[in-house]
Amino acid sequence: MIPQVPEKVAQNIHEFTGRRWILPRILDWLENTDERLLLIVGKPGSGKSMVSAWLAGLGPVPSNPADAEMLARLRTAVGAAHFCRSTSFNSPRDFAQNVAEQLAGVVEKFAEHVVASVSDRAKIINLGSKIEVQTAEAGANITGVVLHLELGDLTDDVTFDRVLRAPLISLYKAGYSKRTLIIVDALDEALNYRGANLVQMLKRMGDMPTPCRFLATTRRHSRVLDPLSGSRSIDLSEDEPSDQDSIRQYSYARLSALESAGRTRLAERIGEAASGQFLYAHLLLKDMAATFPADFDPEKVHLPDGLAGYYRENFEREIAVNRDTWFATIRPVLGLITVAQGQGLTSKQLERIAKKEVDQPVEMLGQYLNGKRPDGPFRLFHKSLNDFVVHERLIRAPDMHAAIAGYYHSLHNGASVWKKWDSYALLHVATHVAESALSEDGEDSVRVESLVRLVLDPGYQSEHKQRIGDLSSLQLDVQRAVRSAAWCDSERAIPLVIEAALGLVAFRRNELRPEPLFDLARQGQATEAARRADLFDLNPDWRNAVRLIFAWLAAQTNISDALSLRDSVAEGRSDSPTLKCLAARVDAAIRSQALPLLEPLPKARDEFFTGALVEYIGSGELLTNELSLSRGLQPPSSEEEGSGKFLARHDGPLLVSFAAAHHADNGDRFLRQYLSVHTGYQYVHYRQASLWVLLESVLRHPDQNWVREMLPEIAVSALAGSSAEFQEALPTAVLSLRAREGKPGARSEFSNRIAGAVEEARNLGPGSDSWGFYKRRLAGLAQAATLVPGMEQFVSDALSTAETLPYGFAGFQSPACLNLAETIRTCGKGGDALQRALDQALRAAHNIQEESFCARQTARLNTMFKWWDPEGFDIPKITTRLIEDPSAADFATIHRVSERYEARASTNGQIPHPKTLFELAKLYHQPIEELVRLNGRRWAPTDELPADEEVRVPDPGFATQLTARISVELLVEPTLTDEERIAGIRRLVPLASASATVLDTVLARLLLAAKPTGEVLEAIERVAGDIPAPPPVTQTVRLPS
Repeated sequence: MIPQVPEKVAQNIHEFTGRRWILPRILDWLENTDERLLLIVGKPGSGKSMVSAWLAGLGPVPSNPADAEMLARLRTAVGAAHFCRSTSFNSPRDFAQNVAEQLAGVVEKFAEHVVASVSDRAKIINLGSKIEVQTAEAGANITGVVLHLELGDLTDDVTFDRVLRAPLISLYKAGYSKRTLIIVDALDEALNYRGANLVQMLKRMGDMPTPCRFLATTRRHSRVLDPLSGSRSIDLSEDEPSDQDSIRQYSYARLSALESAGRTRLAERIGEAASGQFLYAHLLLKDMAATFPADFDPEKVHLPDGLAGYYRENFEREIAVNRDTWFATIRPVLGLITVAQGQGLTSKQLERIAKKEVDQPVEMLGQYLNGKRPDGPFRLFHKSLNDFVVHERLIRAPDMHAAIAGYYHSLHNGASVWKKWDSYALLHVATHVAESALSEDGEDSVRVESLVRLVLDPGYQSEHKQRIGDLSSLQLDVQRAVRSAAWCDSERAIPLVIEAALGLVAFRRNELRPEPLFDLARQGQATEAARRADLFDLNPDWRNAVRLIFAWLAAQTNISDALSLRDSVAEGRSDSPTLKCLAARVDAAIRSQALPLLEPLPKARDEFFTGALVEYIGSGELLTNELSLSRGLQPPSSEEEGSGKFLARHDGPLLVSFAAAHHADNGDRFLRQYLSVHTGYQYVHYRQASLWVLLESVLRHPDQNWVREMLPEIAVSALAGSSAEFQEALPTAVLSLRAREGKPGARSEFSNRIAGAVEEARNLGPGSDSWGFYKRRLAGLAQAATLVPGMEQFVSDALSTAETLPYGFAGFQSPACLNLAETIRTCGKGGDALQRALDQALRAAHNIQEESFCARQTARLNTMFKWWDPEGFDIPKITTRLIEDPSAADFATIHRVSERYEARASTNGQIPHPKTLFELAKLYHQPIEELVRLNGRRWAPTDELPADEEVRVPDPGFATQLTARISVELLVEPTLTDEERIAGIRRLVPLASASATVLDTVLARLLLAAKPTGEVLEAIERVAGDIPAPPPVTQTVRLPS
């Protein structure tokens, strides 16, 4: 199948010249390594798309036999080529569908594996004959089949996995062994996609079969190169041998009408002037006359200075023809098209925004536009032109963004402005407002405030949800407001960044509630429910289980959507019998298949005993060993409780058995009570693990209707977030600033709060600070008290009391102890107290019962300790680096091979000691390819790692935790000015906002640095002055802690 190439590439590929030097380098990667990804890097206009099309089978074959043979070997391996575009064809779903349909035509049996993966969404059309590979033309169908995909509402990640990833894996498992090369052109254009993008998807391809390879072209863009660091790359300009000037060769071929000497020299000059940008030579030669005078001098032919010079001269000619027309008519339309988002702006939209007819300027700009005239929508034809127009200030981009935003904001006419907006506005006005705030002097605080007001407006959010139906897109708008406020240096930005960040936390809390998702599914909107569920933090098995439950619920009202979602779940790729059993029960319900063979439930016990099971998990004492033995059961052992195993393994079958035996008599009441205990448990990780065990028991119940009714309740409990987020440090800092400013009653209120907190903490009994709240509260009060003169004793009392608090759950205590150590440094203390806090943090980490969680927190602390010495790093430099690239290897956590976990209690069980990257990936539940990448490919996945070696481990949440640590050093670093201190902490806020607790800490330290007063403090107090009510105290439960 001939790949769908951009129109201008297809028109000009016959002119392709040079680039032969890349062939041996690509073949070396393809044939002599097991690396899955190769990047070809080049400037805008350097011919990356032409190279992709040439490798994929289009364009001329080199005249040199050796080069022709190498190209043939490459083209034989190519299975598909996909060309991303800035406004379309750049989603993972587009990519997966396009590549799968191409592979079906050239890779034997691939189409069958796709059909096995997505069932009725894929159809194979037999052409009736095959073509021998040796005689096939480029793009010919070799397999004799065509794959037709109808993906409906399948989401990006599901389509990518089910249509491409899973079929390729199963294809090679079934014995296919030939190389399959997939070309991805313009990977940087995929960054424009608003969801999970292709760069993120390609990061996940490291575990693909070795013969399956990806070659991607890209501009030198950090958002592409940093996540894919460690991948081999070829630079089209820097790596080209001096004797292989491809642009000179191309120019020489196009100048065939000239005599030899002049032709050679002019081609040389064009090659030099192009500076590696093929587009320059192409555009220039197209403009040149077909013939030159016989006596022309190649040295005197005028050549623009590079691609930017070419554009500059063309626009100068346009302007010189009629300056009035240019500035009054053409320039405004050019500006609007340049900054347009998505597919671009239509003629009607341009007319309404510019308030003038646009037919003439669109016609005059035609050579520079992509889009069908006269209606559009229109975008500039190439990224290099967009960059030129903005960089050369042919337009003022912020003003153009403001014009688009201003037009939409003007649409009142008696109705709510949001009701008058089209879908373009709902999707993109927030971007235009954000971009309009940019200026040479930083962010414009007035426009930043406009952005914050827009994205937090309930009317805007409601209209966006109703008409666009994309919560992730709406969340991106709120995140954009946080970033804009964080980079605004005005004093007014401090209340704005606080308001926007707290608005983001509130958005997640309000929108990420699980109950509405199941209501959506019952209404037949299973796919929409699944799309929203993707915003929740779930492991793969739970995510698939939730999708299956949605499909089951939707089947009664929308069977096609239910079947579609059901088919998106590849339960065969999971090792979990529970997931496979759930899938089988769903198939029995919605496809009228036979029920799977169910494991029998144990004999139901009496009501008193069953109630004692519920009471016991809530730390009651009714379930004695004697009671269990009297019912013919072995009691749950203390060893089992202490080793991180779950009582649900013991209790679940008995609770479900009782429910089945007393179905007509509210027999499931004890199971529902058991669920309610889980829902209130703040350790989300353990709650989900225990509920997965409970789900296994529920699926053993013989009644389909009962199971269907119970499944959403279990899933709601699994999806529920944790209310154990500490958010008192910020309002405490606000109160201390009021006291510092001398507001009536504020000092007394603050003093009483500290004294009361210290007194209450000193009277706590063992286990009373389960979630580390008291420790964090005292730390927040201590650092806030440093702002108020005369409160030195309060600071000492709060810190010393925090240090002696009784332990609670280790997973919460470890970060709380680290926060205490940071506060000790913030308060100007140190020495033994600081070291004791760090030691307590490590001891708590070692005693987290669940092995993966224990290893992760220990690795975080190993890394934190390296960052603890302020002499060890340049704080402004590391702050900038963290903000720009939080996924860099520098910010991975550190696992020590043969980690001893020396502080771990013997009753907690042993943590595994991985000896290879593969074993580490299993312990940390991280992709093996990320471990290989982060460690610079020092070891293969199965190489034995040296004892005590430090290995970098991916930890997506660590960069957020690190913002709190960095904020301390910014606060206390003596060489920084106040402005540098404030700006550094403020710019950490977007990264900190991923965790409500970390955000609270960083915002409090921002106030400690800024010490706002007057109207600014009053504005902050309005949005952050109230101490939140403490979360409900969860009863002690017998789950791992």
